[in-house]
Amino acid sequence: MSKIKIKKGPEEVYFKTVTQYHFEIDGKDLVINYEEDNNGAEAHYLIDEKWSLLPPSWLADVVFEDIYNDEYSDFAFDNWFNEMRYTIAEGEIYESTTGEQYGQN
Repeated sequence: MSKIKIKKGPEEVYFKTVTQYHFEIDGKDLVINYEEDNNGAEAHYLIDEKWSLLPPSWLADVVFEDIYNDEYSDFAFDNWFNEMRYTIAEGEIYESTTGEQYGQN
């Protein structure tokens, strides 16, 4: 009979998580893969069936108030997404000028 001795408890050496988000913004679909690992995080946007580090150009035209700067900016959607990505749920609808949830579909 063999004995197995655990010399050290399990420890995480490296992790990687990819979370996929699906949005509809002004009638256009937006898919984001948000990748996190020990080295940091980055978003990848699905554009014409290819992944890109840059968001689609039309996203810059979306009027979305920057909840951090209380103004409209090119980074407003990114700021909203980074703030809300852990709490958003299917069917929720957010007001683009305030970032506030105002209903469910």
